[in-house]
Amino acid sequence: MYFKPTSSQLNFYTKNSVLDNSIWNQSLLVAYSKVYSYEKLNDAYNFLRRDHEGLRVKFKATVDGLVSYVEDYEHMNFPFIKVNSDEELLEEARKFVNTPMDLYGMLVNPIVFQTPSRSGIMISAHHIAIDGYCSFILAEDINKYLQDQEYRATTQPYFEYMAKEEKYKQSKRFISDKEFWKSQFNTNPICNIISSQNNIPDFSSEDFSKEFPAEIVAKVKTFCADNEISPTSFFNTVYAEYIRRTYDVENFTIGVPVLNRTTQAEIDTIGLFMHIVPLVINLQPGSFFENAKLIEDSWLNIFRHQKFTYRDIKQMLHDENTTVNTLYDITSDLLEFAPNE
Repeated sequence: MYFKPTSSQLNFYTKNSVLDNSIWNQSLLVAYSKVYSYEKLNDAYNFLRRDHEGLRVKFKATVDGLVSYVEDYEHMNFPFIKVNSDEELLEEARKFVNTPMDLYGMLVNPIVFQTPSRSGIMISAHHIAIDGYCSFILAEDINKYLQDQEYRATTQPYFEYMAKEEKYKQSKRFISDKEFWKSQFNTNPICNIISSQNNIPDFSSEDFSKEFPAEIVAKVKTFCADNEISPTSFFNTVYAEYIRRTYDVENFTIGVPVLNRTTQAEIDTIGLFMHIVPLVINLQPGSFFENAKLIEDSWLNIFRHQKFTYRDIKQMLHDENTTVNTLYDITSDLLEFAPNE
């Protein structure tokens, strides 16, 4: 049975047609400080493929456009590598995730690995199949399977969600969400901050990692609790102030991810739910706190209208004859982890 892809899937399909598709690969490395056998780890991932349809999603180009379907489950023997150190393991993981994928082939690919002191599964997945939140589901379920081989995940079929999206587009809520997003662009925010500065953006980048001292983290959390704003809005305000000082703009957009999982069944299901939407920021001459409250309000409004995707917004602006080629060229995301997680 074939299904119509979701708006988010079509968005990645369009991007993939003009860019090296390894850009959209995501990686997950689930490692254990003990050496499990290849058979046990291979079985664990097979159990996941059995229970999660999203790991078996494939795409096909037809005369009527792109369609998707779920490949039938069958037990498979996945690749296995044995390396001598964690450094070698990370190098293999880098090569694995930077390998381009066939969009019409398997889109979530595992490798079972062993080192002298560790074992586990590394996974490379194309974004058109699953989103970043699925890493949490995969890691948790692999661990549960290893602890109890009788464990079986309880999820909704991913294609139930895809059918719900089609129903949503015929609903009153879709119309209401469309009006909200139309109002967001009434102020004509700058959406191409970087390219408007006559720079030519490319995809080369370098990682930068900085860990905040515990006392700074505690102060941020206290400030947020006292002022009833989320840490996400706090850091987005810091980011917005940096953009204002760097690029001399006050009314602009940044891309922010929304989980787009509104039921527990969706939270437990592997697939592409998440998408990135423009957060319209209009900084005022007031204090940091006042701008943080404005951004918090905008953030909450986005969550109320998160079903309306990037592709929907672009289509809406096109229908309104608005000359907006991109909705943002800077993105912001905050992931908060517990200590040692």
